[in-house]
Amino acid sequence: MAIPVQLDMKYALPAQLATAPRETTHVNLETDIPSDSDWALLSSHFTSVTHLYMDSGWNERVGDAGIPLHWPLEKITIGSACADVCTSPWIIEGRAKHLVLYYTAGLRFEGPTTEELIKANREAIERGEKEAYKVGNLTINYVPDLARDWLREKFEKEKNERNVKEEDTSRVPYVPLRTLEIIENDVHDTLLRYVLAHPSLVDPVETLNLVAPGPNDLELGPENVLHGILPQLKALNTLVLTVGDNYSSRELLPNLVQAFANPTFLPNLKSISFVLDLKDGEEVRKKNEEYQTAAKAEAASDTQEESETVVEAAKGLATEEAVVGAMVSQHANADVEVEIVQDESETNEEAVLVIPPASSPSLLPSPSPSPALPEVSVSDEVLAQAKRACEQLWRAAEGRGVVVEPWSVVQSRREPWELPKVSESDEVALGESTKEFKSESRPGEDSKFTGIKPVDQRWEKL
Repeated sequence: MAIPVQLDMKYALPAQLATAPRETTHVNLETDIPSDSDWALLSSHFTSVTHLYMDSGWNERVGDAGIPLHWPLEKITIGSACADVCTSPWIIEGRAKHLVLYYTAGLRFEGPTTEELIKANREAIERGEKEAYKVGNLTINYVPDLARDWLREKFEKEKNERNVKEEDTSRVPYVPLRTLEIIENDVHDTLLRYVLAHPSLVDPVETLNLVAPGPNDLELGPENVLHGILPQLKALNTLVLTVGDNYSSRELLPNLVQAFANPTFLPNLKSISFVLDLKDGEEVRKKNEEYQTAAKAEAASDTQEESETVVEAAKGLATEEAVVGAMVSQHANADVEVEIVQDESETNEEAVLVIPPASSPSLLPSPSPSPALPEVSVSDEVLAQAKRACEQLWRAAEGRGVVVEPWSVVQSRREPWELPKVSESDEVALGESTKEFKSESRPGEDSKFTGIKPVDQRWEKL
Protein backbone atom coordinates (compact mmCIF):
# COMPACT_ATOMS: atom_id res chain seq x y z
CA MET A 1 0.00 0.00 0.00
CA ALA A 2 1.29 3.45 -0.88
CA ILE A 3 1.99 5.68 2.09
CA PRO A 4 -0.56 8.47 2.57
CA VAL A 5 0.69 12.04 2.72
CA GLN A 6 -0.59 14.92 4.82
CA LEU A 7 0.75 18.37 4.01
CA ASP A 8 0.37 21.61 5.96
CA MET A 9 0.11 24.35 3.37
CA LYS A 10 1.11 27.05 5.83
CA TYR A 11 4.65 25.74 5.79
CA ALA A 12 7.25 25.46 3.05
CA LEU A 13 6.27 22.67 0.69
CA PRO A 14 9.69 21.52 -0.61
CA ALA A 15 10.81 20.36 2.82
CA GLN A 16 7.61 18.35 3.29
CA LEU A 17 7.80 16.78 -0.16
CA ALA A 18 11.38 15.66 0.48
CA THR A 19 10.10 12.76 2.58
CA ALA A 20 6.78 12.22 0.79
CA PRO A 21 6.60 9.07 -1.38
CA ARG A 22 5.80 9.92 -4.99
CA GLU A 23 3.57 6.90 -5.55
CA THR A 24 1.04 7.77 -2.84
CA THR A 25 -2.64 7.63 -3.74
CA HIS A 26 -3.96 9.77 -0.88
CA VAL A 27 -2.99 13.41 -0.35
CA ASN A 28 -4.36 15.80 2.26
CA LEU A 29 -3.75 19.54 1.88
CA GLU A 30 -4.70 21.40 5.05
CA THR A 31 -4.82 24.77 6.88
CA ASP A 32 -4.45 26.84 3.69
CA ILE A 33 -4.75 26.67 -0.09
CA PRO A 34 -1.85 25.90 -2.43
CA SER A 35 -0.36 28.73 -4.43
CA ASP A 36 0.33 28.35 -8.14
CA SER A 37 3.93 27.42 -7.38
CA ASP A 38 2.72 24.88 -4.79
CA TRP A 39 0.47 23.23 -7.36
CA ALA A 40 3.38 23.03 -9.78
CA LEU A 41 5.46 21.22 -7.16
CA LEU A 42 2.60 18.89 -6.23
CA SER A 43 1.87 18.13 -9.88
CA SER A 44 5.44 17.15 -10.66
CA HIS A 45 6.03 15.22 -7.43
CA PHE A 46 2.91 13.04 -7.30
CA THR A 47 1.64 10.98 -10.22
CA SER A 48 -0.91 8.53 -8.80
CA VAL A 49 -3.21 10.54 -6.54
CA THR A 50 -6.73 9.07 -6.43
CA HIS A 51 -8.01 10.69 -3.21
CA LEU A 52 -7.53 14.40 -2.59
CA TYR A 53 -8.66 16.15 0.59
CA MET A 54 -8.45 19.95 0.71
CA ASP A 55 -9.32 21.99 3.80
CA SER A 56 -8.39 25.64 3.55
CA GLY A 57 -8.91 26.33 7.27
CA TRP A 58 -9.36 29.97 8.20
CA ASN A 59 -8.39 30.99 4.68
CA GLU A 60 -11.84 29.74 3.58
CA ARG A 61 -10.96 29.73 -0.12
CA VAL A 62 -11.29 26.86 -2.57
CA GLY A 63 -7.94 27.02 -4.36
CA ASP A 64 -8.93 24.21 -6.73
CA ALA A 65 -7.80 25.79 -10.00
CA GLY A 66 -4.44 24.07 -9.96
CA ILE A 67 -5.54 20.51 -9.26
CA PRO A 68 -3.46 18.51 -11.78
CA LEU A 69 -5.51 17.05 -14.58
CA HIS A 70 -3.07 14.16 -15.05
CA TRP A 71 -3.85 12.74 -11.60
CA PRO A 72 -6.21 9.73 -11.75
CA LEU A 73 -8.51 11.28 -9.16
CA GLU A 74 -11.53 9.32 -7.97
CA LYS A 75 -12.57 11.30 -4.88
CA ILE A 76 -12.23 14.97 -3.98
CA THR A 77 -13.22 16.47 -0.64
CA ILE A 78 -13.45 20.24 -0.28
CA GLY A 79 -13.69 21.55 3.28
CA SER A 80 -14.18 24.97 4.90
CA ALA A 81 -14.40 26.93 1.65
CA CYS A 82 -16.80 29.88 1.89
CA ALA A 83 -18.24 32.29 -0.68
CA ASP A 84 -15.77 31.24 -3.35
CA VAL A 85 -16.13 29.81 -6.83
CA CYS A 86 -14.92 26.40 -7.98
CA THR A 87 -13.04 26.51 -11.27
CA SER A 88 -11.34 23.13 -11.58
CA PRO A 89 -12.64 20.85 -14.35
CA TRP A 90 -12.56 18.07 -11.78
CA ILE A 91 -15.50 19.77 -10.06
CA ILE A 92 -17.36 21.91 -12.59
CA GLU A 93 -17.19 19.18 -15.23
CA GLY A 94 -17.86 16.31 -12.83
CA ARG A 95 -14.65 14.46 -13.70
CA ALA A 96 -14.21 12.89 -10.26
CA LYS A 97 -16.41 9.91 -9.37
CA HIS A 98 -16.92 11.10 -5.81
CA LEU A 99 -17.29 14.72 -4.69
CA VAL A 100 -17.67 15.75 -1.04
CA LEU A 101 -18.42 19.31 0.03
CA TYR A 102 -17.79 19.37 3.76
CA TYR A 103 -18.88 22.38 5.86
CA THR A 104 -18.63 24.75 2.93
CA ALA A 105 -20.84 27.82 2.67
CA GLY A 106 -21.84 29.98 -0.26
CA LEU A 107 -19.81 27.81 -2.61
CA ARG A 108 -20.37 28.63 -6.27
CA PHE A 109 -19.77 26.71 -9.49
CA GLU A 110 -19.96 29.44 -12.11
CA GLY A 111 -19.42 33.15 -12.49
CA PRO A 112 -16.76 35.61 -11.36
CA THR A 113 -14.13 34.94 -8.75
CA THR A 114 -14.25 36.61 -5.36
CA GLU A 115 -11.68 39.17 -6.49
CA GLU A 116 -13.74 39.95 -9.58
CA LEU A 117 -16.91 40.38 -7.51
CA ILE A 118 -15.17 42.80 -5.14
CA LYS A 119 -13.67 44.76 -8.05
CA ALA A 120 -17.05 45.06 -9.79
CA ASN A 121 -18.66 46.19 -6.55
CA ARG A 122 -15.97 48.83 -6.01
CA GLU A 123 -16.41 50.13 -9.55
CA ALA A 124 -20.19 50.30 -9.12
CA ILE A 125 -19.69 52.35 -5.95
CA GLU A 126 -17.34 54.71 -7.75
CA ARG A 127 -19.91 55.20 -10.51
CA GLY A 128 -22.54 56.02 -7.91
CA GLU A 129 -24.66 52.97 -8.81
CA LYS A 130 -24.32 51.42 -5.37
CA GLU A 131 -23.80 52.71 -1.87
CA ALA A 132 -20.79 51.51 0.06
CA TYR A 133 -21.42 49.57 3.24
CA LYS A 134 -19.20 51.03 5.92
CA VAL A 135 -18.49 50.45 9.56
CA GLY A 136 -16.72 53.57 10.70
CA ASN A 137 -14.09 54.28 8.06
CA LEU A 138 -13.94 50.63 7.02
CA THR A 139 -15.66 49.55 3.78
CA ILE A 140 -17.16 46.07 4.00
CA ASN A 141 -17.45 43.79 0.98
CA TYR A 142 -19.85 41.01 1.97
CA VAL A 143 -19.10 38.40 -0.68
CA PRO A 144 -22.17 36.15 -0.12
CA ASP A 145 -24.44 39.11 -0.91
CA LEU A 146 -22.36 40.05 -3.95
CA ALA A 147 -22.52 36.47 -5.24
CA ARG A 148 -26.25 36.22 -4.61
CA ASP A 149 -26.85 39.52 -6.43
CA TRP A 150 -24.79 38.31 -9.39
CA LEU A 151 -26.73 35.08 -9.62
CA ARG A 152 -30.10 36.81 -9.44
CA GLU A 153 -29.08 39.38 -12.06
CA LYS A 154 -27.90 36.55 -14.32
CA PHE A 155 -31.20 34.69 -14.23
CA GLU A 156 -33.27 37.86 -14.36
CA LYS A 157 -31.43 38.89 -17.52
CA GLU A 158 -31.95 35.48 -19.10
CA LYS A 159 -35.62 35.59 -18.14
CA ASN A 160 -36.13 39.03 -19.65
CA GLU A 161 -34.32 38.11 -22.83
CA ARG A 162 -36.12 34.76 -22.96
CA ASN A 163 -32.89 33.34 -24.21
CA VAL A 164 -31.76 30.86 -21.61
CA LYS A 165 -28.57 29.33 -22.91
CA GLU A 166 -28.34 25.59 -23.06
CA GLU A 167 -25.50 24.06 -21.11
CA ASP A 168 -22.45 23.37 -23.24
CA THR A 169 -21.70 19.69 -22.77
CA SER A 170 -19.56 19.27 -25.86
CA ARG A 171 -16.39 19.26 -23.77
CA VAL A 172 -17.71 16.54 -21.49
CA PRO A 173 -18.81 13.52 -23.49
CA TYR A 174 -18.96 11.42 -20.33
CA VAL A 175 -19.55 12.57 -16.75
CA PRO A 176 -17.98 10.17 -14.24
CA LEU A 177 -19.60 11.74 -11.15
CA ARG A 178 -21.46 9.00 -9.30
CA THR A 179 -21.43 10.05 -5.62
CA LEU A 180 -22.24 13.54 -4.35
CA GLU A 181 -22.13 14.46 -0.67
CA ILE A 182 -22.96 17.88 0.76
CA ILE A 183 -22.41 18.06 4.50
CA GLU A 184 -23.83 20.81 6.74
CA ASN A 185 -24.34 24.58 6.38
CA ASP A 186 -26.23 25.72 3.26
CA VAL A 187 -26.83 22.26 1.80
CA HIS A 188 -30.06 23.03 -0.09
CA ASP A 189 -28.60 26.23 -1.55
CA THR A 190 -25.31 24.56 -2.51
CA LEU A 191 -27.13 21.77 -4.32
CA LEU A 192 -29.30 24.33 -6.11
CA ARG A 193 -26.29 26.40 -7.21
CA TYR A 194 -24.59 23.25 -8.48
CA VAL A 195 -27.62 22.15 -10.49
CA LEU A 196 -28.32 25.63 -11.89
CA ALA A 197 -24.73 26.01 -13.04
CA HIS A 198 -24.34 22.54 -14.55
CA PRO A 199 -27.66 20.67 -14.80
CA SER A 200 -26.28 17.60 -16.56
CA LEU A 201 -23.68 16.88 -13.88
CA VAL A 202 -26.24 15.40 -11.49
CA ASP A 203 -27.89 13.17 -14.11
CA PRO A 204 -25.56 10.19 -13.58
CA VAL A 205 -25.37 10.51 -9.77
CA GLU A 206 -26.14 7.17 -8.14
CA THR A 207 -25.50 8.04 -4.48
CA LEU A 208 -26.60 11.30 -2.86
CA ASN A 209 -25.82 12.12 0.77
CA LEU A 210 -27.30 15.37 2.09
CA VAL A 211 -26.77 16.31 5.73
CA ALA A 212 -28.88 19.42 6.16
CA PRO A 213 -30.11 19.80 9.75
CA GLY A 214 -28.81 23.33 10.28
CA PRO A 215 -30.63 26.67 10.03
CA ASN A 216 -28.03 28.42 7.84
CA ASP A 217 -29.72 27.39 4.65
CA LEU A 218 -32.57 28.10 2.23
CA GLU A 219 -31.57 31.71 1.60
CA LEU A 220 -31.26 31.31 -2.17
CA GLY A 221 -33.89 28.82 -3.24
CA PRO A 222 -37.38 27.88 -2.14
CA GLU A 223 -37.93 25.54 0.76
CA ASN A 224 -39.28 22.86 -1.55
CA VAL A 225 -36.09 22.81 -3.61
CA LEU A 226 -35.65 19.07 -3.04
CA HIS A 227 -39.10 18.47 -4.52
CA GLY A 228 -37.79 19.89 -7.80
CA ILE A 229 -34.25 18.47 -7.86
CA LEU A 230 -34.69 14.88 -6.66
CA PRO A 231 -36.97 13.81 -9.54
CA GLN A 232 -34.17 14.73 -11.96
CA LEU A 233 -31.89 12.06 -10.48
CA LYS A 234 -33.13 9.17 -12.57
CA ALA A 235 -29.98 7.10 -11.91
CA LEU A 236 -30.10 7.51 -8.13
CA ASN A 237 -30.09 4.19 -6.27
CA THR A 238 -28.92 5.27 -2.79
CA LEU A 239 -30.25 8.28 -0.91
CA VAL A 240 -28.99 9.33 2.52
CA LEU A 241 -31.02 12.32 3.66
CA THR A 242 -30.73 14.20 6.93
CA VAL A 243 -33.00 17.19 7.34
CA GLY A 244 -33.75 19.41 10.30
CA ASP A 245 -36.73 21.33 11.58
CA ASN A 246 -35.79 24.38 9.54
CA TYR A 247 -38.78 24.56 7.19
CA SER A 248 -41.25 27.35 7.87
CA SER A 249 -44.10 24.99 6.94
CA ARG A 250 -44.15 21.62 8.62
CA GLU A 251 -46.24 20.32 5.70
CA LEU A 252 -43.23 20.39 3.36
CA LEU A 253 -41.71 17.29 4.90
CA PRO A 254 -44.87 15.13 4.69
CA ASN A 255 -45.32 16.28 1.09
CA LEU A 256 -41.80 15.14 0.25
CA VAL A 257 -42.37 11.87 2.06
CA GLN A 258 -45.55 11.21 0.08
CA ALA A 259 -43.59 11.45 -3.15
CA PHE A 260 -41.68 8.28 -2.29
CA ALA A 261 -44.86 6.25 -2.61
CA ASN A 262 -44.90 6.98 -6.35
CA PRO A 263 -42.80 4.36 -8.21
CA THR A 264 -41.95 6.94 -10.89
CA PHE A 265 -40.23 9.06 -8.22
CA LEU A 266 -36.56 8.00 -8.22
CA PRO A 267 -37.38 4.83 -10.18
CA ASN A 268 -33.97 3.19 -9.62
CA LEU A 269 -33.85 3.79 -5.87
CA LYS A 270 -32.61 0.70 -4.02
CA SER A 271 -31.88 1.95 -0.51
CA ILE A 272 -32.70 4.96 1.61
CA SER A 273 -31.55 6.23 4.98
CA PHE A 274 -33.57 9.09 6.42
CA VAL A 275 -32.82 11.12 9.54
CA LEU A 276 -35.09 13.83 10.91
CA ASP A 277 -32.79 15.79 13.19
CA LEU A 278 -34.99 18.06 15.30
CA LYS A 279 -32.65 20.33 17.17
CA ASP A 280 -33.11 21.09 20.86
CA GLY A 281 -35.28 18.04 21.36
CA GLU A 282 -33.92 15.23 23.45
CA GLU A 283 -30.59 16.99 23.82
CA VAL A 284 -32.16 19.99 25.57
CA ARG A 285 -34.51 17.73 27.51
CA LYS A 286 -31.55 15.81 28.90
CA LYS A 287 -29.73 19.02 29.75
CA ASN A 288 -32.81 20.32 31.53
CA GLU A 289 -33.18 17.14 33.53
CA GLU A 290 -29.49 17.04 34.44
CA TYR A 291 -29.56 20.70 35.40
CA GLN A 292 -32.67 20.37 37.56
CA THR A 293 -31.32 17.26 39.28
CA ALA A 294 -28.05 19.00 40.04
CA ALA A 295 -29.88 22.14 41.19
CA LYS A 296 -32.06 20.16 43.60
CA ALA A 297 -29.05 18.32 44.98
CA GLU A 298 -27.19 21.60 45.42
CA ALA A 299 -30.17 23.24 47.09
CA ALA A 300 -30.55 20.32 49.47
CA SER A 301 -26.86 20.43 50.24
CA ASP A 302 -26.98 24.20 50.88
CA THR A 303 -29.97 23.80 53.22
CA GLN A 304 -28.24 21.03 55.13
CA GLU A 305 -25.02 23.03 55.45
CA GLU A 306 -26.90 26.13 56.64
CA SER A 307 -28.83 24.08 59.20
CA GLU A 308 -25.67 22.51 60.50
CA THR A 309 -23.93 25.89 60.65
CA VAL A 310 -26.66 27.46 62.80
CA VAL A 311 -26.89 24.43 65.03
CA GLU A 312 -23.12 24.32 65.47
CA ALA A 313 -23.19 27.94 66.59
CA ALA A 314 -25.86 27.11 69.15
CA LYS A 315 -24.22 23.90 70.31
CA GLY A 316 -21.52 25.83 72.06
CA LEU A 317 -24.20 27.36 74.27
CA ALA A 318 -26.40 24.30 74.64
CA THR A 319 -26.36 21.85 77.49
CA GLU A 320 -27.73 18.93 75.48
CA GLU A 321 -25.60 18.98 72.33
CA ALA A 322 -26.07 15.31 71.50
CA VAL A 323 -29.88 15.55 71.66
CA VAL A 324 -29.92 18.61 69.42
CA GLY A 325 -27.62 16.94 66.90
CA ALA A 326 -29.82 13.83 66.81
CA MET A 327 -32.94 15.89 66.23
CA VAL A 328 -31.32 17.83 63.40
CA SER A 329 -30.33 14.55 61.78
CA GLN A 330 -33.81 13.12 62.27
CA HIS A 331 -35.50 16.11 60.68
CA ALA A 332 -32.90 16.84 58.04
CA ASN A 333 -35.51 16.91 55.29
CA ALA A 334 -37.87 19.24 57.17
CA ASP A 335 -37.79 22.99 57.51
CA VAL A 336 -35.75 23.58 60.67
CA GLU A 337 -35.90 26.66 62.82
CA VAL A 338 -33.32 27.28 65.51
CA GLU A 339 -34.03 29.87 68.16
CA ILE A 340 -31.69 31.16 70.84
CA VAL A 341 -33.73 31.71 74.03
CA GLN A 342 -32.10 33.40 77.03
CA ASP A 343 -33.46 32.67 80.49
CA GLU A 344 -33.41 35.90 82.43
CA SER A 345 -32.69 34.00 85.63
CA GLU A 346 -29.73 32.24 84.20
CA THR A 347 -26.59 33.44 82.57
CA ASN A 348 -26.33 30.49 80.22
CA GLU A 349 -28.00 30.58 76.82
CA GLU A 350 -29.92 27.50 75.73
CA ALA A 351 -30.40 26.22 72.18
CA VAL A 352 -33.96 25.17 71.56
CA LEU A 353 -34.75 23.21 68.44
CA VAL A 354 -38.21 23.93 67.06
CA ILE A 355 -39.80 21.83 64.30
CA PRO A 356 -42.36 24.18 62.75
CA PRO A 357 -45.54 22.90 61.11
CA ALA A 358 -45.53 22.42 57.36
CA SER A 359 -47.35 25.71 56.81
CA SER A 360 -44.86 27.66 58.86
CA PRO A 361 -42.14 29.42 56.85
CA SER A 362 -38.57 28.54 57.70
CA LEU A 363 -36.42 31.24 59.20
CA LEU A 364 -33.36 29.78 57.50
CA PRO A 365 -32.28 31.65 54.39
CA SER A 366 -33.74 29.83 51.40
CA PRO A 367 -31.43 28.83 48.55
CA SER A 368 -31.42 31.02 45.47
CA PRO A 369 -34.05 29.91 42.96
CA SER A 370 -32.67 28.00 39.99
CA PRO A 371 -32.70 30.04 36.81
CA ALA A 372 -35.46 28.92 34.48
CA LEU A 373 -34.30 26.97 31.46
CA PRO A 374 -36.15 27.02 28.15
CA GLU A 375 -38.73 24.38 27.60
CA VAL A 376 -38.00 21.61 25.13
CA SER A 377 -38.58 23.25 21.76
CA VAL A 378 -39.78 20.06 20.10
CA SER A 379 -43.13 19.25 21.64
CA ASP A 380 -44.64 15.79 21.89
CA GLU A 381 -47.13 16.81 19.20
CA VAL A 382 -44.42 17.86 16.75
CA LEU A 383 -42.34 14.78 17.49
CA ALA A 384 -45.39 12.57 16.96
CA GLN A 385 -45.98 14.26 13.59
CA ALA A 386 -42.35 13.64 12.68
CA LYS A 387 -42.68 9.99 13.65
CA ARG A 388 -45.76 9.60 11.46
CA ALA A 389 -43.84 11.12 8.53
CA CYS A 390 -40.93 8.72 9.05
CA GLU A 391 -43.25 5.74 9.30
CA GLN A 392 -45.01 6.83 6.13
CA LEU A 393 -41.67 7.05 4.36
CA TRP A 394 -40.67 3.59 5.57
CA ARG A 395 -43.94 2.04 4.41
CA ALA A 396 -43.73 3.76 1.03
CA ALA A 397 -40.14 2.64 0.54
CA GLU A 398 -40.74 -0.93 1.59
CA GLY A 399 -43.82 -1.06 -0.63
CA ARG A 400 -41.53 -0.38 -3.58
CA GLY A 401 -38.91 -2.88 -2.46
CA VAL A 402 -36.52 -0.12 -1.36
CA VAL A 403 -34.29 -1.12 1.54
CA VAL A 404 -34.57 1.21 4.54
CA GLU A 405 -31.26 1.32 6.35
CA PRO A 406 -30.41 2.94 9.70
CA TRP A 407 -28.25 6.01 9.33
CA SER A 408 -25.60 4.51 11.64
CA VAL A 409 -25.29 1.44 9.41
CA VAL A 410 -24.84 3.58 6.32
CA GLN A 411 -22.15 5.65 7.99
CA SER A 412 -20.30 2.57 9.23
CA ARG A 413 -19.88 1.47 5.60
CA ARG A 414 -18.90 4.81 4.14
CA GLU A 415 -15.30 5.78 3.67
CA PRO A 416 -14.46 8.40 6.28
CA TRP A 417 -12.36 11.38 5.29
CA GLU A 418 -9.17 9.97 6.68
CA LEU A 419 -5.75 8.96 5.53
CA PRO A 420 -5.44 5.18 5.20
CA LYS A 421 -3.73 3.38 8.06
CA VAL A 422 -0.04 2.68 7.71
CA SER A 423 0.60 -1.05 7.75
CA GLU A 424 3.08 -2.61 10.20
CA SER A 425 5.43 -3.49 7.35
CA ASP A 426 5.40 0.12 6.20
CA GLU A 427 6.16 1.29 9.73
CA VAL A 428 9.14 -1.03 9.94
CA ALA A 429 10.39 0.13 6.57
CA LEU A 430 9.98 3.81 7.33
CA GLY A 431 11.07 3.82 10.93
CA GLU A 432 10.77 7.15 12.70
CA SER A 433 9.66 8.98 9.57
CA THR A 434 6.34 7.13 9.72
CA LYS A 435 4.96 9.59 12.24
CA GLU A 436 4.74 12.21 9.49
CA PHE A 437 2.27 10.03 7.60
CA LYS A 438 0.29 8.50 10.47
CA SER A 439 -3.46 8.66 10.00
CA GLU A 440 -5.26 11.28 12.03
CA SER A 441 -8.92 11.32 12.87
CA ARG A 442 -10.87 12.75 9.97
CA PRO A 443 -14.39 14.16 10.07
CA GLY A 444 -16.90 11.42 9.56
CA GLU A 445 -15.47 8.81 11.90
CA ASP A 446 -17.74 9.54 14.83
CA SER A 447 -20.73 11.56 15.96
CA LYS A 448 -18.91 14.77 15.11
CA PHE A 449 -19.84 14.02 11.51
CA THR A 450 -23.18 15.73 12.02
CA GLY A 451 -23.52 16.12 15.76
CA ILE A 452 -26.60 13.90 15.64
CA LYS A 453 -27.47 12.46 19.02
CA PRO A 454 -29.30 9.20 19.81
CA VAL A 455 -33.00 9.04 19.11
CA ASP A 456 -35.29 10.99 21.40
CA GLN A 457 -36.38 8.80 24.31
CA ARG A 458 -39.98 9.89 23.76
CA TRP A 459 -39.99 8.40 20.28
CA GLU A 460 -41.11 4.85 21.09
CA LYS A 461 -43.89 6.08 23.38
CA LEU A 462 -45.57 8.31 20.82
